[in-house]
Amino acid sequence: MSIESIMEGVDEQMGKPMSRRGYLGGSSLGKECPRQLWLDWRWCNAPLADARLARIFALGHQLEDNIAEFIRKSPKVRLITHERGEQIGGSFFGGHLRYHIDGLLTGADGKTYLWECKTANNRRFNRLNKLGTQAREAGETKNLAYSEWDETYSMQVHFYGGALKEQYPEENIHGAYITVYDKNTSAIYSEQMDLDEIIYNQLKDKAWWLLNLKEPPQAAYSKSAFQVKNFMDDEERGIYLGELTPLNPLCRTCKFSRPNLSDKQKRGQWGCTRTKTIINHKQQLKGCLDHEWIPGLVPAKHLGNNKYEKNDVVFYNVGASNPMTEEHSYTSSEIAYLCRNDFNFEDNDKITDARKLFDVKQQLEVTKNDNNNED
Repeated sequence: MSIESIMEGVDEQMGKPMSRRGYLGGSSLGKECPRQLWLDWRWCNAPLADARLARIFALGHQLEDNIAEFIRKSPKVRLITHERGEQIGGSFFGGHLRYHIDGLLTGADGKTYLWECKTANNRRFNRLNKLGTQAREAGETKNLAYSEWDETYSMQVHFYGGALKEQYPEENIHGAYITVYDKNTSAIYSEQMDLDEIIYNQLKDKAWWLLNLKEPPQAAYSKSAFQVKNFMDDEERGIYLGELTPLNPLCRTCKFSRPNLSDKQKRGQWGCTRTKTIINHKQQLKGCLDHEWIPGLVPAKHLGNNKYEKNDVVFYNVGASNPMTEEHSYTSSEIAYLCRNDFNFEDNDKITDARKLFDVKQQLEVTKNDNNNED
């Protein structure tokens, strides 16, 4: 490798798709849109594959470790971030809702607090610091500015604190201690927060509702919302707006899959109602040939069972090994292909050719805008 291509190699390695999270994260429950949460948990979107974002995440973890060491140097302060080599945390609902905290901090007063650490760019940090300074000047000593600065981060603290109180009552959590690190200047902001049990219960109820949904919930954002226009790529935007199916059929997007929310061992299990079997993580990543879309993920009018209508054409979503007795019967991969090609049922020669070649037991690989790339 030449000197000039070193960073290209770095980007290539760091830009590989990240591993999929198998659970709904407690840190995300404060996000406004339940559809986004459900789509992510059901693996409807492609895994993140961005070298720059991967570096941002890595830097955040490294800075968090550094700040933990700074705090440990403070006299009469005890900070625990890991137990038996793992982050402190817990789970609910059969292991499908999980959380991991940054640490437990015990101060000179002997009281224990949830420690939450964030990093921010200088512009965001300055706004938080200004709000905190104004609150202190007004005589406040805690609950200064963090909740106003970032509501989602604030909700995360309330969930973590409530979960700790419920699952680790012996820790006797008295509140939260927040630190925010300025990535530009290395300044550190801190404040103490009270924990709100009502907010915690609302977030936990929200998670239970999401985990039980068999269909995607309504979107909180419109097509013109900045969250959709500026923070989603074309694929993610199309899936979010209900204009596209997910790109690849996986178990979690299949109407036969079910999460086991009552598993006492909290293993985050999934099962298939068609085969009556448990689906392990590796199988979930691959899916199977008899996949049928969750109806709410198909951008067409659902007529019941596996029957749909689009552009005045009635079509069927069938497993690849099933007999295709009805006209316009398509596998899930074929429907993913069709919806990315304007549901042009009159020009589906590629699907027909693929069936002849693979005896209808192999799935057609979905390609984006394939019709536009033909010679």
